[in-house]
Amino acid sequence: MPKPTILVVDDDSACRSFLRDLFRLEGFSVITAESARQALRYLRHGECLPDLCVVDFIMPEMDGFQLLDRLRRIRWAGAIPVLLLTGSDLPIERQAGREGVAYFHKTRANAELIEQVKRLLPVRC
Repeated sequence: MPKPTILVVDDDSACRSFLRDLFRLEGFSVITAESARQALRYLRHGECLPDLCVVDFIMPEMDGFQLLDRLRRIRWAGAIPVLLLTGSDLPIERQAGREGVAYFHKTRANAELIEQVKRLLPVRC
């Protein structure tokens, strides 16, 4: 059975590398994008087919909700689950609930992040 693939989208290279390494240690295949635009390019051109997108909420050019909106416009990609990561104190819970996406605060334990990722991944037959 192939490994689940996670697309990590974060403008911070250290955070992107950390998440890549953490998810790989857990047995996931990981693709990284340094911006929302790069992630959309990957998805539009079929360069990656992730099972889950883990997206930094605050990025230049486009925040996590703006990326989510554009992601949903790509027919086949609209069903990909999204986990928004935030390190800020901005209250995103209400909007995340309305948008039907999960969120995770970066200050929580890595084990909790892995648990949430596993819950969001689609079950494969």
